[in-house]
Amino acid sequence: MAKAVCFFLSGTDVVAQRDMAFAAADEFDTQLEVLLNGSASLGFDPEAQPEARRLLTEVTALSQPLTASVRQLASGDTHAIPMRYVLERNVPTLVRMNEAVGVIAQSGGQGAIDQDRATTINLAGRQRMLSQKIAKAACLIGIRLDTAHSVEELRAATALFDETLKQLIRGDESAGLLPPPNMQIATPLRKVDAYWQAVLPILHGAYETGAIDTPDLAKLAHDLDRVLVEMNRAVGLWASYDG
Repeated sequence: MAKAVCFFLSGTDVVAQRDMAFAAADEFDTQLEVLLNGSASLGFDPEAQPEARRLLTEVTALSQPLTASVRQLASGDTHAIPMRYVLERNVPTLVRMNEAVGVIAQSGGQGAIDQDRATTINLAGRQRMLSQKIAKAACLIGIRLDTAHSVEELRAATALFDETLKQLIRGDESAGLLPPPNMQIATPLRKVDAYWQAVLPILHGAYETGAIDTPDLAKLAHDLDRVLVEMNRAVGLWASYDG
């Protein structure tokens, strides 16, 4: 959400980023409501997991002003207050949501999936979030907003994405990560790696210099969305794999 709003405000791929901001806000609210009410398909009953429900309730308190602000900004209202809400609440919302997902997974919300496969799916899923976190931090550097924090966020998120991608491609027994069992899963991961290698020098330059120019920002918006698409494909294939 924060990434799409930032690119929209920067004038980069305006229509697509505006639509993505609205869609992301709607999907976040919808999926959060699903989790709060329980989901048979996910094997999750919030009444049976009070800690997960507590965290999801905290997510709701954080995310309601966040998603409302995202919609307001994407509508073209660039008032400072909604932008402040987005900057202040996107990371705490992400942290609480990640904690809730971890509690759900540890309590059996992954159903019959074995632990290594669950870990692999969870970290592959985290890559999707990281790709957008990276894009958001780079965009904020590009428009010179919250620059110091964004530089450090970009540096840390880039390093984490890079290391996790290597582990997902080759497997890492010590981390409980399985290698791709077939070409179906390996192919989107290889595509992710190709797009990632193309933007890595731009990301390094952004957090080393604290600046990024408009053409590079446009390339990041394009290629990191492609990373998201292929990473999402890999996660779906892992989740449906029955070998």
